[in-house]
Amino acid sequence: MMKKLFFAIAAIALVAVTACDKTPKAVNATVTIDESGLSADVPKPDAYVITLTNTTTAETFKADSENNSASFVLTPGIYNVLVEGHSAADGVAFNISGSEKLSALEEGATVAVKVNSAKSTALIFKELYYCGVKNGDASYFRDIFFELYNNSDQIVYADNLCICALDMYNYSGEPREFEIENADKYVYSEHVWQIPGDGDDYPVGPGESIVIAQWATNHKIESLGGDNAKDLTGAEFEAILGESTLWNGTVITDNPAVNMQLFGETYSMPQWLPGVGGKTMIIFFPPEGLSREMTYEVGSSSQYSAAIAIPADCILDAVRCCENDEDGARVTVPAEHDSGYIFCSGMYANESVVRKIAETKEDGRIVYQDTNNTASDFEVKSDPQIRRNGAKVPSWNTWN
Repeated sequence: MMKKLFFAIAAIALVAVTACDKTPKAVNATVTIDESGLSADVPKPDAYVITLTNTTTAETFKADSENNSASFVLTPGIYNVLVEGHSAADGVAFNISGSEKLSALEEGATVAVKVNSAKSTALIFKELYYCGVKNGDASYFRDIFFELYNNSDQIVYADNLCICALDMYNYSGEPREFEIENADKYVYSEHVWQIPGDGDDYPVGPGESIVIAQWATNHKIESLGGDNAKDLTGAEFEAILGESTLWNGTVITDNPAVNMQLFGETYSMPQWLPGVGGKTMIIFFPPEGLSREMTYEVGSSSQYSAAIAIPADCILDAVRCCENDEDGARVTVPAEHDSGYIFCSGMYANESVVRKIAETKEDGRIVYQDTNNTASDFEVKSDPQIRRNGAKVPSWNTWN
């Protein structure tokens, strides 16, 4: 009788343990690298770093490739796959990267990641603050700014540099169709702002940054953004055409910051409003002959909206700021300019997108990571700030 009771208790315990053990069975997965998009003059890396991040748990797995492949043992789930490699030839550095989604829900999952290359550039986005902030119950967005940094060891000039937010999709999330020859060779924006100058007016030295403010005033005053807003009185440039009065009586003052110029616009407004939901941001020097005229979208009705066509091959730096993963799945720039994306936690979250530090030189100059993959190069931080990490102010900014 005691023996039967013992076996009964053991069986119940085994069932209980089995019922409680709900750990999902691990699956084997393979990532392969497709180099078919690399041109013949780009040297191939000896190996790539492959990083997998579970989209639900944020659990990460990392491995070096061998013969353009790597195997993983994963918890079942959906993963963001990031592939990164570096090479150099004739003094030019190449960042090679690509990203994909991996559905590792069953044994033997595979994904091929196509990689593209990009040369390192001197002027890069360092910090992007676009989502705005709360002032009590009110939402505030006029203190946004974009900080650019000289990541090289040579002086560069910001004269005639352009900045814009891209408008590749309509409000329904459908891709816009443009009446222009070779439309896929261009990116498109409704407003392009340009730094003035004769070519040598605005030098930016190694380790120096320039701040482009929407409005270069002190937004901390209660009648504007309040304590959490930003004091942008030291910004080098502001995207306004001059003093104006808004519909609600707010006076947009003209400040010591240099006024930017409109390289092109599709409709008139007194200041730049790139959007708090996040858009792909680019900087570029307009090539000779680039037309300021507009091309027109083919709409679903008789109404057309306009955009400025910008050759994609003149982009210096691109950062894909998105609203969410669904938004990030939409292609806005060629992969060689940005093969990843990032987003803040929400609108008016008082957060910014900040580039990661790659190294600090012996003289203290910071070099930022620049692989042309926003998902790898940037992180989201609270409390946006200009000159983060001790970026230097250009000598010609005498009002800082």
